[in-house]
Amino acid sequence: MLSAYPPPHLKELAETPDARYSESFGVVRVRSGKREVNFFASGKVTIREVNDIYEGKRPVNSILAMSLKKR
Repeated sequence: MLSAYPPPHLKELAETPDARYSESFGVVRVRSGKREVNFFASGKVTIREVNDIYEGKRPVNSILAMSLKKR
């Protein structure tokens, strides 16, 4: 598990910069530089263009923190 926080609502995540929301697929895609982070309605998260899980934690937690600040 990458974060100690509960998963945010997808619609709230879609309000972050460079985010796209697809209600029919139940996914929010957020671009951060060359990285692409996908948050799924099931709670799963995928990330592209990282070498290991530790490198992936930083952008995922950053996006989640931005979402929590807006609540």
